Formats: sequence, C-alpha cells, structure tokens
Amino acid sequence: MWGTFVMERSSRRLFSALLVWWVLPGWVGAQSASAAPPAAVVSDPAQPAAGPADIQAERLESREGGRYVVATGNVVITQGESVLQADRMTVDTQTQDVVGEGNVHIQHEGKVYDLDRFQYNLKTRQGDFIDVVAFEGPWHLTADDTQRLNRDEYVLHNATITTCEGDNPEFFIRTRETHVEAGKEARSKHVFFYLGGVPFFYLPFAKTDLSGEKSNFDVTPGYSSRMGAFLLTAYNYRLNDYFSAATRLDYRHRRGIGVGQDLLWNDPVADNYGGEAAVYYLDDDRPFEDAEDEAATGDLVDNERYRVKLRHRQNVTPQDTLRIRGDYLSDPDVLEDFFDREFRYNTQPENFATLTHWDQNYSASLNLNRKVNDFYNNINRVPEFTFDVPRLQLGNSSFYYTSRNSAAMLENDFADQVAREDYESGRLDTDHTVYYYTKQFGFLNIIPRARYAGTYYSETPKLSTLTEQVATTNELGEVSISETERQELIDGGGDLRNVFELGMENSYKAFRVLDNRQRGEDIGRRHVVEPFTNYTYIPEPNRTSDEVYVFDNIDRRDEVNDLLFGARNKLQTKRYGGVHDLIDLNLYSIYNVEKTPGETDSITDVYWDLEYRWIPGLWVDIDGNYDLPSSEVETINTQASLRFADNSSFSLEHRYRVDARDLIAAELDLWPGAQWSYTGYVRYNLEESDLEEHSHMISRRTECLGIGLGIREIDEDITVWAQLWLLAFPRGVANLGR
Repeated sequence: MWGTFVMERSSRRLFSALLVWWVLPGWVGAQSASAAPPAAVVSDPAQPAAGPADIQAERLESREGGRYVVATGNVVITQGESVLQADRMTVDTQTQDVVGEGNVHIQHEGKVYDLDRFQYNLKTRQGDFIDVVAFEGPWHLTADDTQRLNRDEYVLHNATITTCEGDNPEFFIRTRETHVEAGKEARSKHVFFYLGGVPFFYLPFAKTDLSGEKSNFDVTPGYSSRMGAFLLTAYNYRLNDYFSAATRLDYRHRRGIGVGQDLLWNDPVADNYGGEAAVYYLDDDRPFEDAEDEAATGDLVDNERYRVKLRHRQNVTPQDTLRIRGDYLSDPDVLEDFFDREFRYNTQPENFATLTHWDQNYSASLNLNRKVNDFYNNINRVPEFTFDVPRLQLGNSSFYYTSRNSAAMLENDFADQVAREDYESGRLDTDHTVYYYTKQFGFLNIIPRARYAGTYYSETPKLSTLTEQVATTNELGEVSISETERQELIDGGGDLRNVFELGMENSYKAFRVLDNRQRGEDIGRRHVVEPFTNYTYIPEPNRTSDEVYVFDNIDRRDEVNDLLFGARNKLQTKRYGGVHDLIDLNLYSIYNVEKTPGETDSITDVYWDLEYRWIPGLWVDIDGNYDLPSSEVETINTQASLRFADNSSFSLEHRYRVDARDLIAAELDLWPGAQWSYTGYVRYNLEESDLEEHSHMISRRTECLGIGLGIREIDEDITVWAQLWLLAFPRGVANLGR
C-alpha cells in the first residue's frame, strides 16, 4: 500500500510533487543471495487496500531475530501500475521505520520521482527525504531535504522547480523553505526566480492554493526612445478556484518605477460572473516630452500618474445581467503613455453600471453613467431606464408592432478645460411603430408602416437677449453711456416634441441556377437577386433638433422625405451540406424627394457593401460610398484576411475618406508554433507618403523557453524589446502597453 507525500505545483502554483511508497508492516523471511528473486505480498491495514505488492530483490534477509528486513540489489516493489526501485531498503518491524538508499526511483500515477535516500516511519507517517528529484508535468522538482510532518504536511528545504529538463535548466525557481499542505496550499519563504543561472526576481513570501491553474512569469526588457531602457515584469498566479492575480513591477529609465496589482475573478462552474480590478501607479520622472508637449497639456498632467480599473459581469438570473465598467485616471494621457493598446480601442473610457433584463417579448435595462474624470466630456445618465419591445406579431394578423421607450435624467457634462456651459434635462421618450406585412402577386413583399415618437423635455433651450450698458470716456474727459446687446442660451422650461412618420418597404427575390457541377467541396452555382425600396416621410416636428437639448440620436430626429432603393446580389453554392454565399453585394442609394436647403441634387451618394467568401481561408469585406455631384469616391473601407494550412495568416486593411485620411495597414503572422516564427505589422499614410507605424517580432522556441525579439516605431518613437515565456504556458507577443 502506498503512503503519500505530496507537494503540488499546479497551473498558478509555486511547487508540486508527489512522493509515494509502500508500507511494509509484516516480516519477510530471509532469502539467500543465490535464490531466485523472491516475492512477498504485503498490505497496510490502516489504508484502503490497493492490491497486492510484489517485492523483488537480488537478496532479502532477516536480521536480529526477524526485527529487521533488508532487501539489497535492484530492489523493485510493484503494486498495480506503481513501481518503487532502490539499491537497498531496510524495514524495522518494531518501530516501523523504513530506510531506502541509493538510486531511489518512484513511478506512481504517471509521475516520476528520483532521490538518493529517504527515511520514513509507517506509524507516524513522518520522515526525511534527501536530494529529492520529482516530475509532475510540466514541472521538475529537486529538494536537498524533505521532512514529512504527518500524512498531509511536508517541509522542503532548498527546493528548485523548473519546466526545463536536464542538469542545467534555462529557467528555474528556488525557495529556502516551503511548507506544503497536500491538496490545499503551499507557503514558501525567500522565493528566487532565475534565468540562465542569474536571479532576476525575488519574493520574500508566497502563499498559493494547490488546486488551480499554472502560474507564470512575464518578462519584457527593452529600449524606447521615449521611455529609455525598460523592464516590464508580471508574476501571474491563482489564489483559488475563483480568483487569480498578477503583481507588476516595471522600470523605465526615463520615467521611473511603476507598480501594479491586478485581481481577476470568474465562476469556474457556470460562468455566471467574471471581472477584473487593477491598480497601477508611477511617479513619473518625465511626464512631458518637451516644452511644446507641456504647453499643450497644461495643468492636466503632473508626476503622479495612476490608473484604477474595474470590470464586472454578473448573471443575476438567467434573464438578468449586471455589467459594471470603471476607469479612474490621473490624466488624459496616462492610457496612451502606459496602456497604449487599450487606448487605441477606447480613447475615452466611460464609467457605467447597467442591469439588463431579457424576455422573449421585451427587454428592459437600468443604466447609470457618470463622469469620473473631469478632463473628459460625458453624457451623464443618472439614471436611465429603457423598455423595448422587438418586432412582434399581433395575434394571427399581418400586423407587427415594435416599441422603444426610455426615461432619463441627462446632463451634458463638458470637460473642465472646455469653455462651454453644461446643460441638463429630464427626458421621457416613447417610440411606437406598426407594420402591415403583405405579399402581392405571389412574390412582391409590400410592408407599409406608421410611427409616432413623443419626447418630453423638462428643460429646453431658449435664446435670451440681454442688454448691457457700457460707459466710455473721450479725450475731453466726457463720459457717455451706450447700450449693447448679446444673446445667451438659457433654460426655457419643459415641452413635448412630436414626431410622426409614414413609410413603406418593398422587396422581392428571384434566383437562377447556373449549373450543378461539383467543384471540390462546392456543388453547383446559383444567382440570387433581391431588389428593394424603403420610403420614409417625416414632416417637420413641432420642435426641430436645434430647439431641444441634444444628448444622443433621439434628440436629432428631424424632417425626412426620401426613398432608399437598391438591390442585393448573391452568388451561392452548396458547401459542407449547407448554402454558402460566395459573393454578397448590397448596392443602394437614397433619392431625396424633398431636398433640404442647400441641396441641388436629388441623389447624392451610391453606397455598397461587399462580402467575398469564394476561396476557403480567404475573406474580403469592402464598403463605401461614391459622391455623384463631385464624381469621386467619398469613403472606402477594405478588410481582407488569408489563413494558410500551417495557421500562418496575412491580413490587410484600408481606410479612406476624401480630404481626411488614406491609411493602409497590413499584418503578417508566419509559422506560429514552429521553432522560428515571425509577426509583423505596418501602417502607411498614402496621402502623406508617411510610414506611421511598423513593428516586427521574431520568436524562437528552445527546449522549454520561448524567446522573442521585437522592434516597433510609431510617431517617431522607436521601441526595441525582448520577451521571454515558458513554453509550458505559452504567451502572446509582448503587449508593451499592457
């Protein structure tokens, strides 16, 4: 029967190992050295039976009247799939002390352990183990001395752990002392992290749960012309099944030392909640690049740079979800300076909490949005309630109904540095539309609709004329009084705005089978065409958009009289048993039945939206519009991606707006997962012939480490960095902005 010694090192843990050996409580008779390898069946009455144990050795002998049993020469004890090997084993049948010496090798439950010597008492389940070498994927463990305090508690001295094999690992962790409670936690003192035999990180104390994910260490050294030499480090670890964390320690030569702490949580069973909280602080030695930068930023930035981040999602019930998002920043530039990847996706973070309820027939939400950072503009919603009804069929009729409703206290809260007066208003909005679905001649869909939207404002703007008296003195010292007038926007009281709409949608589908040939996985070709029109008439409301406070699109409703018309074309095939669109082109325009003041043409733009999915692994999306009066393309957006069999990929993106931007960007990812790999990105301004950004990273996999070297240039700032990660826990390319 195996006793157990456990020092676990799981995904976000510092140490793990499992040592197991047989209990030999019985007396085994002496055997001669020349006899055939003996066998004995033994068991431990204190433990559940694990099946018979087979003991073989070159020599088994009994000493001092049977008190001691000594097995020598290639001792092999087998029980099930577990194997214990040693040069010599001695059992004291009275004290129940067991001593194993010389090339001790244990295989148990798929794990392998090697050590020079162990001493263990079968009654107290305590013992000492010398020069332990163990493996529990992916970790290799060695310890100079191990003491077993009881069945489930152990103390390891001078322990070393690594994911690398061999006598000279490239990366390892060393502790002076580690106290382990098997299956619960490990408490380590004086934890050192080594790379190439050189220590690079130290923790005086570490406490980890032994049942979660594997921990890892992110190390990113480099140099930036803006930051100077830098070293970004993060130790990622799991606290328990629900919480994980990351401790950050960064050094930037020109900016100073930055510290941060991340806490992440999730529901490991049902995924009913998840989120993260993070704090980052840096006493910035150089918050401004130059005098011009300092003058442009004003008093908004100083040496104290920080960021507090909160994200949370909670499924309160299967139909109710709570989402919370918060960012408290020291200044408007801290994200761009130290979290540039987040800054690109969201240049101005919002702070809100939203509770949403979904039902088959409606959805409702309660939203609280409030400005936290004074240097941003924000539409405060304190709070806002919405109630929406999707398009529902009314009984068994051809009538359908949809509705959107909201009630909110709104405030347009301008940034402190913006010289504009804030304004606020309570707003009640209700929006109802009824559709009537008909099909004429067996193919033509005709859908008339009627809509009413009513919006009540507790405050509306009013232009007030103020008269001021100004005193002036001429050269003779005579004083004269004159009056001047100026206009000022003031609150004009509450009012109800009414918006009425009539409209009609028309469409039909036609198709033609081109052929039924099989081409690889594709069977046949079919062309589908769907012409459509959508007429909208909205007479001028009793209050136009410039006569109400504008917070969002609800307040921008105005007079409309136009006809949208176009056609959708698809080229289809059968692929993998289903209909697959090879080409999907939507082409449309708008005819202005009643032109607005200043317009000279009834049709001004032609719009298109193209999706191309012909070749497996290649997708292309192109949308834009062509301005007819000026006879030029006004906007065009192109996205394309190509993926190869080895998971290499190439993507291309082009963004164009006349007289505004003409940018092209490309990304190439070659041989991911191979010994050598490459990732590159480039963004080029075609109009200004300027290479705005480019980055390149080459990675190499060694026996147990991933090593990457990268370079990036953006806005004349050149950054060179290296990245190191354990292959057992692969990481993505370096995120220099976290």
